[in-house]
Amino acid sequence: MEDRSAKSRGLDQRVGAVFEGVRSEVTHVWLQDYLAGLPVWGGRTGVHIDRKGGIRRIERSAFQTSAAAFGPVDPVLTEAEALDAVRAALFGYEISGYEGGRRSKSVQGELLWYPIDPWDVRLAWRLNLGVELGFGIPWLYRAVVDARTGEMLSFVRMTRSAEEPSWLVFTGESPQPGNLSPLPSEPDTDPVSNTRRAVVVYNGDPVASPLGWIPDGGVTTAGNNVHAFNTLFGSDDSGRAFSTDRRFHFPLDLTRSWTPTAYREASTVNLFYLS
Repeated sequence: MEDRSAKSRGLDQRVGAVFEGVRSEVTHVWLQDYLAGLPVWGGRTGVHIDRKGGIRRIERSAFQTSAAAFGPVDPVLTEAEALDAVRAALFGYEISGYEGGRRSKSVQGELLWYPIDPWDVRLAWRLNLGVELGFGIPWLYRAVVDARTGEMLSFVRMTRSAEEPSWLVFTGESPQPGNLSPLPSEPDTDPVSNTRRAVVVYNGDPVASPLGWIPDGGVTTAGNNVHAFNTLFGSDDSGRAFSTDRRFHFPLDLTRSWTPTAYREASTVNLFYLS
């Protein structure tokens, strides 16, 4: 299998992962971009194939980078020197290796291409490491260090809360006044004559949505299946509902207004849930 757009950009591709959909009867194939034998960070193409062999959908990465943006494979820093750069940036916190969910004696690194933008692609070291922050167990971080300059390009915490997101939503019944509903009482203020919203703790069916509706640590209505947002002019997707504690509970008072734009966050969350 080959993505012609990658070939036209001078890149090679390899099959990175294959997932079999159980309920959707679709096979999901992910192709990873490579150049000069090194993987391109974020350079993936998803091909979704139905049981008859037809292509249902193709998803390409945001960075459609061409080979012209890449430099030579000439790292100045070794893997150990890249790790030293991380240690210097962490001001003395103890670092341990962390691979496959277990602590290891050494930090394992990988040389790869890291796009800053479509015209600036850096040769970099990716390092998975545990950082001792005083909680008894190391927190897993992923560091990306420029292999030529030692600049920290990315430092992302991978340890996330396992708390499931919750949604304050109409689960499918009409909110029209007078519609008697068996739903639990809504925890915020709403007139008695209206159908109440319910708090639903849910992050998707583990078979149909193995990565969840929103990823671990996700705090917006931009998920793995749906991106829900509000915009008055249809110009961008910046109007996503946002909740740092993953409790998507937003106020709604239908005695004051029935217009969705009056309650953008609540409307967006309900759209995300029903989609």
